[in-house]
This record gives sequence, C-alpha cells and structure tokens, in this order.
Amino acid sequence: MEQPELPRPVHAMTLVQTYPTGAEEWKCSHCERRFVMQWPPHYKRIILEVGDEYAYHSASKGGLHLSAPSFIPLSDDAGEFETDRTQSLDNWLEWLDQLDLGDDWNDDPNTATAVS
Repeated sequence: MEQPELPRPVHAMTLVQTYPTGAEEWKCSHCERRFVMQWPPHYKRIILEVGDEYAYHSASKGGLHLSAPSFIPLSDDAGEFETDRTQSLDNWLEWLDQLDLGDDWNDDPNTATAVS
C-alpha cells in the first residue's frame, strides 16, 4: 500500500470501554481502527484493527486532547531566533562559570578535576 500525499486525514478516536485492569479500548468511527491501550507504568498498545494506518488519529479524555502534530514552517528570520537562543545559552554558561563548579561534567578524564 502506497502512502498518500500530504496532508494526511485526521480521524477522531472514541473511547469504547475501560477494562477492570485500567486498559482502554479505542475505536475510529471513520476507518474502524481499533486498539487497546494500557497506560503507564505498564504502557502497552495492542492493535485490534489496523484501519487507515496513514491517517492521523486524535483522541480526547478528561479534558486532554491528543491530535496530529502541527508543524510551523521556518521563515527567513529563523536565523535571528537561533542567534537569540545562542545568546541566551551564552548567558547561562557565563553564569555557570562564575559559580566555579569545576569541570566535573567533562567526559575527558585528562581534564576532569578530582573531588575530595
């Protein structure tokens, strides 16, 4: 099966039932995708019906809404953002140097300082 051209369709998942173990069964009413989800600490997802595997599937439960990721294209001024971020990082590095914590974070055993 070939992957369709972007943009991908977005389908909404519906919570079908919650099992006594806490696992949840979800179903897409559009393409019949079905899976059982066990949330952490023992995360596991079992696909029961594949459905449209190229569609983004979103779901919501208890006020939390999960959906397809969105991407913001870089503009011509993206370099300006990088400069601001680099300057911000430089400020933190300068502050850390003033704390004189030594060089314990360095992976090079020839330059790391000993702690006594």
